[in-house]
Amino acid sequence: MSNTPPWLNKKTTKNPFKVDNNSRANSSNYKLYNSYKWRQYSRAYRRANVKCRQCSKLIVNPQCKEHGSVVDHIIPINQGGAVWDERNHQTLCKHPCHDRKSGKDQKKYDGLFALLPNNKKIPI
Repeated sequence: MSNTPPWLNKKTTKNPFKVDNNSRANSSNYKLYNSYKWRQYSRAYRRANVKCRQCSKLIVNPQCKEHGSVVDHIIPINQGGAVWDERNHQTLCKHPCHDRKSGKDQKKYDGLFALLPNNKKIPI
């Protein structure tokens, strides 16, 4: 019998800092955003809309992964936002505008409740 504490046993302990790459691949939106149709649409939309809707910064190279832009759904898909309706799309710079909006959306639509502007929660 080993004197090793169970939390140090590498066979049974899961690394809490390891990112599960499969969780992203299993999300319903992952398939959409990696589809050929969405990538073509996104590229064309970003060429036609070259300014960030939030900060009004001109996006010089929309293809740049670090400083580029993304087509954002104003109302998130998982909250009933239309996937292909152009009125539900906006160009945002990836950092910081899209990252900030995504964080706010996660808090706003957390759990089974939506947070209204007056901070009142309603069931979805």
